[in-house]
Amino acid sequence: MIGIGIEVEIIIRRPIGKLVNASRALARGTYSFTITNYKNDEIGELTYYFLEMRSALEKNHISLKNEINVQRRKADDLALRKAESDYKAYHDALTGQINRQGFERALYNALCESSEYKERSVLLYLDLDRFKSVNDSCGHLAGDRILQEVSASMKSEIREEDSLGRLGGDEFGIILKSCSLKKAHEIASGIINRVVNYRFNYEERSFSIGVSIGVAEYDGDIASTESWLQRADKACYIAKNSGRGQVVTYKHVPEHESDPIH
Repeated sequence: MIGIGIEVEIIIRRPIGKLVNASRALARGTYSFTITNYKNDEIGELTYYFLEMRSALEKNHISLKNEINVQRRKADDLALRKAESDYKAYHDALTGQINRQGFERALYNALCESSEYKERSVLLYLDLDRFKSVNDSCGHLAGDRILQEVSASMKSEIREEDSLGRLGGDEFGIILKSCSLKKAHEIASGIINRVVNYRFNYEERSFSIGVSIGVAEYDGDIASTESWLQRADKACYIAKNSGRGQVVTYKHVPEHESDPIH
């Protein structure tokens, strides 16, 4: 009986135990185990096909990992392309500032936040003075360079939470979030000084430009971004026709009263 028990242990239990341990390893995702010295019997055949299954699973696992990596790279590439597409959709290719579409989106967000949280926000509408004459005299490439340099200079004058956008041509907009009217005028004056002191040299000639600024504060009575832009644009128009280089603030009054600009 002892001899039979030893044979059962050697022939059946030990090989099956190895298969059980190998199965546990396989369930944990481990493929590096080996099973040796199996005989040419039923358990040996079972062991052989178990190892064949292990090899097939390992190949499938490697193939799946490779496919996952490929799909991740594709997803990363797609996300990068989408980010680039979104950036191009909302940014001006020349100056790198947000374009009109991006600016109107930012203005809408500022309008909603000002309305919901009762925050004071101010919109600046900027129109460069004498830019057209310099552009006509020096050419469009020179004009492009001026727009790039002046917009970068204006950007450095505003706060990190503020937004500068090119609305078209030589017109720009600035959203000053959580900003008092007094602070807005200080920022506008700083921008005017920067632009006035800017010089563009071309073929031994030096050109200077200026900027007129219209100011429109959110007063709780603005229902749309279009209305807000119209107010700032109107104030800028008055500033430009009042000697240029001026800061003019829109003052909301009923339609039957006098000119809503001061």
